[in-house]
Parts: sequence; structure tokens; C-alpha cells
Amino acid sequence: MDEIAQVLAAKNREAMGLWLLVLNRLGISNKEAAERFGVSPALVSYWATGQRRMTLEDEAMAYGLFADTFLEKWPKAGAKKREKLLPLVQRLVQTWEEAATLRKEDAERELDALLDQCSPIHRQQVRTPEEWYKFATGAQHMEELARAISGHEMARKAWKHAAQVLADAKQAEGEPKGQRPRRKGQRSRV
Repeated sequence: MDEIAQVLAAKNREAMGLWLLVLNRLGISNKEAAERFGVSPALVSYWATGQRRMTLEDEAMAYGLFADTFLEKWPKAGAKKREKLLPLVQRLVQTWEEAATLRKEDAERELDALLDQCSPIHRQQVRTPEEWYKFATGAQHMEELARAISGHEMARKAWKHAAQVLADAKQAEGEPKGQRPRRKGQRSRV
């Protein structure tokens, strides 16, 4: 497994763990999350441990479920609960956005490799059936990758939008946009 794939796998595990933690803190159990998602609890567990990867459709559904649950279950009263949830949600959004960016980079890298593989046909240097097969299947893979890159870009934009919604929520709570809460004992910079 190459470096990007390893980092991506770690980001996906972290994002799924945070996703489930946020849903749990909003009152949705892992079993209920799986039911709302339309999959088995085991599959959700496989996603969380990195044993299985989510498809683009699954990611879109995860974002939708997260957004719906966030709006439905966000504590209207109880500033303390909101204060505890906001950092988790912020980490989730950031992690998923980073994962979407990595997936896009990985797909673009794979597409570049396929284009390099197909370049001999353009120079009319394909001489064997094996070379022709590489070229013929490469075109199909390029179409699939182009669709995947588009899907990854849509997912990245969705999570970027979620980050903006989160920033607006934090601002509505009275925390200035872009300012992180101080830890105990941390002095402000003046």
C-alpha cells in the first residue's frame, strides 16, 4: 500500500469513528445509524475499522444522514452540550474534507498513470495484443476514474459546505469565526 493510500485509510477510519461518536452523542446508536443508512451494523463497523471502504454513494448518504441528524437532534437548549459537540463536529468535518481531498489526489494520480500507459497508441507504437488490451481497458478505466474524480470533488465541496455551516453555528454561539477555544491554562495572545 502506498503512502497516500495508508494516510487515506487512516483518515477514513478516523472520520467514521468521529461520525459514529457525533451521532451517538446526538442520541443515535450505531444500530440506528445503520438502519437509517440502510446497511447492516456489521458494515458500519467494517467502515469504522477500515476493513471496508465506502463508495461515493455511501459517502454522499453519510453526509446526508449526518446533516439530517445534525439538524434534527442538535440541542436547542443546553449550551454545555453544544460546547462539547462543536469540537467533535469540527474535527469530523475537517477529517472528512481532508479524506475527500486525498481521494481526489489518489484518483488523479491513477488517471495520470493510465494516461501514461495509453500514450504509446498515440505515437502508434502498439505492436502486440497485450499492448492493445492495455490501451483498450485503459480508456474504460480513465472514464471510471474521471467519474470518481468528479464524485470526490462533489464530496469535498459538501464537506467544505459543512465546515462553513459549522463556522456559522459557532459564530451564532458567540465564538468568533476562526478562533479556537483556549485550553485550561492557555493564555491569550495580545
